[in-house]
Amino acid sequence: MIFDAEDQPDRDQLKKAVVAFRRLEAEGKTKVACLQAKLNYFNSHQNALTKFFTLEYTNWFDLFLPGLHAVHTPIPLGGTSNHFHTEVLRQMDGWDPFNVTEDCDLGIRLARHGYATEVLDSTTWEEANCRLGNWVRQRSRWIKGYFQTHLSHTREAFLPGLVLGGIFLLLYKVLEQDLLAPSLGDDLRKVIQFFKFLCLVLA
Repeated sequence: MIFDAEDQPDRDQLKKAVVAFRRLEAEGKTKVACLQAKLNYFNSHQNALTKFFTLEYTNWFDLFLPGLHAVHTPIPLGGTSNHFHTEVLRQMDGWDPFNVTEDCDLGIRLARHGYATEVLDSTTWEEANCRLGNWVRQRSRWIKGYFQTHLSHTREAFLPGLVLGGIFLLLYKVLEQDLLAPSLGDDLRKVIQFFKFLCLVLA
């Protein structure tokens, strides 16, 4: 199990996790390797930023993740309140030390190795970021980590690259035929020419 220092999990969360794992084993669902509890904030009314945080987490953990669970798609783990089968975690070599959202990456790796994550009906209460500067730094790290995770799990796929290349090639043809009219100003023409060059490079 993983908890952050300030976490306040529901008092019966560990019991619920044990019961859930035993129920899954009894049902023959041996590939469920992780239970992700819901997260929310105990300081939601501190200021406007914490209220927005609470709205976001309520949407993510109470609606979006249960939806992913219902359609059996990979679940990007939250950074806390993860309950694992230890032997599976060792098999996965734990967390990626070079990914700044190593929890999200681990959830995707579990799915790629044939394991599943289910949402545990229990909530852990965290402290929401209440200062704008801290929020910007936190979100920048999360966005960077999601990009890292996406790239590390799609780098061997050639189809997305072909599709993206085709889109850029089409844009190049449109710009070449329709937009380089003499009536355009020099600055706009230079921007379009640069974009054409970028389209050719990426295509």
